[in-house]
Amino acid sequence: MKSLDSLQPLALFLLRFALGIIFITHGYPKLIHGADMQSFFIEHGLPGYFVYIGGVLEMFGGGLLLLGLSRAGRRSSSPSKCAWPSGESTPRAGSWPYMNTSFP
Repeated sequence: MKSLDSLQPLALFLLRFALGIIFITHGYPKLIHGADMQSFFIEHGLPGYFVYIGGVLEMFGGGLLLLGLSRAGRRSSSPSKCAWPSGESTPRAGSWPYMNTSFP
């Protein structure tokens, strides 16, 4: 499988490009037709202004993916650093709260 290792950068680029396009095409209608989409959000129990927040986040996130800047945000706000104060990407054995308890 070493022959496929050389294709990894191309595959990651194509995946990042496709996800960026998907994010932008989902965020664009929320910003352009936000007033029409607010009723959909309200019907599902969300505030109407979430349309614009979602649209901005999807457009901005999709743009970052297209530019290849997705790693910058991931490094600074990694969930693993929030969940594990030691900064490890995986928990140590027995560090999950439910692993040390017995359920009835």
